[in-house]
Amino acid sequence: MTRLIFMNEMHQVPKLMRIAKEDDVIVSLKREISDILESRRLKFKCLEDYPQPSEDDAIRWMKDWPIRSGKAFIEHFSYDRLSLWWLMENWLYYSSVYFDSLRDAMLSLQPIETILKHERPDEIVFVDDGKINSEVLKLFTEYKRKIVPMELFRFLYNAKRSTKVFFISKFIDFGFGIRKLMWKLLKPEKETEGEIIFISTDEWGLAKNEAGKYIKYDPFIDPIIPELNYNIKTVNIPVGRLLGLKQMVNNSRNTGYRILESYYNRGAGKRCKNAVKSIINKWSEMKREKGFLSSFEYRHKNIWPLVERQFSAYFSSRLRGHIRDAELLKIMIEEERPSIVVYPGETSEFGKTLFHLCNMRGIPTVGIQHG
Repeated sequence: MTRLIFMNEMHQVPKLMRIAKEDDVIVSLKREISDILESRRLKFKCLEDYPQPSEDDAIRWMKDWPIRSGKAFIEHFSYDRLSLWWLMENWLYYSSVYFDSLRDAMLSLQPIETILKHERPDEIVFVDDGKINSEVLKLFTEYKRKIVPMELFRFLYNAKRSTKVFFISKFIDFGFGIRKLMWKLLKPEKETEGEIIFISTDEWGLAKNEAGKYIKYDPFIDPIIPELNYNIKTVNIPVGRLLGLKQMVNNSRNTGYRILESYYNRGAGKRCKNAVKSIINKWSEMKREKGFLSSFEYRHKNIWPLVERQFSAYFSSRLRGHIRDAELLKIMIEEERPSIVVYPGETSEFGKTLFHLCNMRGIPTVGIQHG
C-alpha cells in the first residue's frame, strides 16, 4: 500500500512527522520544507522531481472563461457600456491581497495532479489548514484520504483574510472622504480651464532616483507641461498613497490643479449606490445558476470552491471604487470639456475606465507607457 504525505507549509511538518511511517512517500511542496527534511536525512520528493507544468494552460482558461460562464459575463456585468470584466480580470487572476488568486488555485492544482498521476497512491495524507494546497487536495475525492485537522489555525487564517477585506474596503472609503473634505478647505477661489487634462498620481513620492534620493516630481508629467503652449489642468488621484495630502497642500494655490474627488456630488453618490446594488444582485443570482458554477471546471476539477472568495471579494470591496471612479470621471469630462486627456499608464483599471469614457465622448487620450 502506497501512502503519500503532502507537506505544504512549515507549520504542518511536526504534525505530519509524528504520523509518518518508514515506507510512506513524503512530498515537499516548498523549498524550506525540503531543507528541513534534508537536514534530518529523511527520504522525500519535491516538486522538481516531477514534470513542471506550464502557466499557458491557466492563462488560456482565464481568457476563455467568460464565454463558458452560462451567460455572457462580459456583457452581463457592465456599467455605462464599460465591461467590469475588463477591470476585474487581471486582479482576479493575479492578486492575493485578500484571498488566493485564480492563478494561485490553478498553479497549485497542476503540480498536485501531476504528482498523484505519477505516484498513484492508495491513500493521501495532508493537513487541513485552509491554505490553498490543502483546499486543492480536497478536490481529489477519488483517493482514500487521511485529513489531519488544524481547526484553530484554519479558523484564524480565514478570519484574518475576511477581516482584511472589510478593513481595507473601509479604509479606502475613509481616504476618499478625507481627501474630499481637505479639498473643500484648501481649494483655490478661482480655477483655470484646461484644454489638456493631465491625470497625476502620488506614487513617485515613494520612488528614488539614481542618486538614492526621493523623487519630488512626477517624471511622467512635470517635464512635459512647460513645453506645451496650452492651458493645462492637472487632476490628481491617490495612486501609491491613500491620502496624498502633502501634494494636495503644496498645490492648493495652483489654479490649474484639482483632485478627482472634488467632482463628487450627491447625484454621483446616488447613482453609484444604485449601480453597485443592482450589480451585486445580479451577481447573487448568477452564483445560483448551475451553468455558471459548472463553468469553473479546470483539468477535470471544479475549482469554484477555491476561487469563490476571490470573486466575492471583488464585488464586496473593489466594485464600488470602480463605479465611483467612472462617475467622477464622467463629471470631470462634462465640466472640463477637455480637448485631450493624458494619463501616466495604459493598462491599469483606472486607465481603462478613463480611456473608455473619453473614447465614448470622442475625446482623444494619451497613455504614457508605464514601466
